[in-house]
Amino acid sequence: MVVIRRRAGVVPRPVVRLDRAPFRAVGLAFLLAGGAHAQQRAAAVVRDAEARGIRIAACAVDVDRGVEVFRHRGDASQLPASNQKLVTAVAFLERLGVDYTFRTGFRVRDGVLEVAAGGDPNWRSVDEGAPNRIDPAAKFQQIAAQLRSAGLRSLRGVELFDGRFGGPERPADWPKNQWPRTYCAPTAGLVLDAGCWVASVGPGDGSARVSVLSPPAGTPVHASIAMTRDRRRGGTFHLELREDGLHGRGHFLEGAGERVVDGAAPSARIWFERSLRHALSVAGLEIDADAERVDLELEDVVSGLRDPLERALVSSSNFDAEMLARVLGAETVADGSFDGATRAMREVLGSTLAGGIPEGVEFGDGSGMSRKNRATPRFLCDLLVHAAQAPYADVFVGALPVAGEDGTLERRFAASPVSGRVRAKTGSLNGVSTLSGYLRTKGGRLLAFSILTAWDRSVKGPSLRAVQESLVEALDG
Repeated sequence: MVVIRRRAGVVPRPVVRLDRAPFRAVGLAFLLAGGAHAQQRAAAVVRDAEARGIRIAACAVDVDRGVEVFRHRGDASQLPASNQKLVTAVAFLERLGVDYTFRTGFRVRDGVLEVAAGGDPNWRSVDEGAPNRIDPAAKFQQIAAQLRSAGLRSLRGVELFDGRFGGPERPADWPKNQWPRTYCAPTAGLVLDAGCWVASVGPGDGSARVSVLSPPAGTPVHASIAMTRDRRRGGTFHLELREDGLHGRGHFLEGAGERVVDGAAPSARIWFERSLRHALSVAGLEIDADAERVDLELEDVVSGLRDPLERALVSSSNFDAEMLARVLGAETVADGSFDGATRAMREVLGSTLAGGIPEGVEFGDGSGMSRKNRATPRFLCDLLVHAAQAPYADVFVGALPVAGEDGTLERRFAASPVSGRVRAKTGSLNGVSTLSGYLRTKGGRLLAFSILTAWDRSVKGPSLRAVQESLVEALDG
């Protein structure tokens, strides 16, 4: 069985002992004890919601028995939003496994420091609690120290090799007006600080003081944020990272405390290189075309999977999900672009799931931001049933947030009788809300469920989240 328990720091590893029963669809039959009443309650929730203009597609499966216990428009193709991250995670674990390590290569060839991309999402200046974190500034300083201890005082250059991680840094259909937001951060084979920048803004003499916290590239600041006593203007300022530095304008209220702000970088790769070059310069290593043409082997920098997997599922990090998808593409079809990532996901899951990938299921990206993604509740339930019975089940199920306790479910199901017994992935886009995962029923059964909802804005009614929670509670037989 899957034991759902409270998370304490790092993602817990629930004990998983599941029978590998086949997924046998039985229409609307609800084979659990007292299941007829639960089915009636679930059907009533659906009827009431749809009468209020909410469109629902849902499915639930008894994992232990391998039978479908509820379905309403189970084959309807809808936007999965961030439930797409479940697809990415299962495909990654299925092909590359829980022990996969990201690897970034460093070496000196002919006097040039070469860096080979490995798609590692763990290069982060913050997030100190993450055990797999690679501190960019510290690691670059360590590399510079190794070069100096080898007798080098200059290099002929620095070259970054993208290898299989070519292509654009964002999917083409992501809304460009949202690119500056952290949830639209760029991805690349070499990227640090989740493709984002972080700065602090605090009171100063006449103008606010602005400092760049990350990336650690010695980034210049071009800001004109005036101090003001006018509360209508106070705190209204804008920061933007450009190629020539961090720019800012606006007003900062006198007496206000320091604020930490962030945003997505315009490019991922460029700030990796700039941070590396900055660390080399601080260490006294110059770039000189006439430097000695030497060769030197350096240790690869490696990190593990658990942190990005948790960030993708618990915190719904688009960045980490897209990095996992791109690494899967690089390792599976030798193409770490977004096209390669979605092709790899389709190849892996098409050969893994008993029912393959049904008609109406489409992959547009790894995170769910793309509106090219399509899923059906039955497909997601099939995916969840397979994952719950796979060798990586403890890691996958354990990386999902717990209802009423943490992640994107921390404030959901808080007063519900199923609180603490649900692990699931949320999802939201404009006019869309989704919830897919597992429910340990009060009767001890493990259900995999998927609820995809959308709404007609012209009709007033309950929130999509409230409908999802009512439906999960109704299934608690």
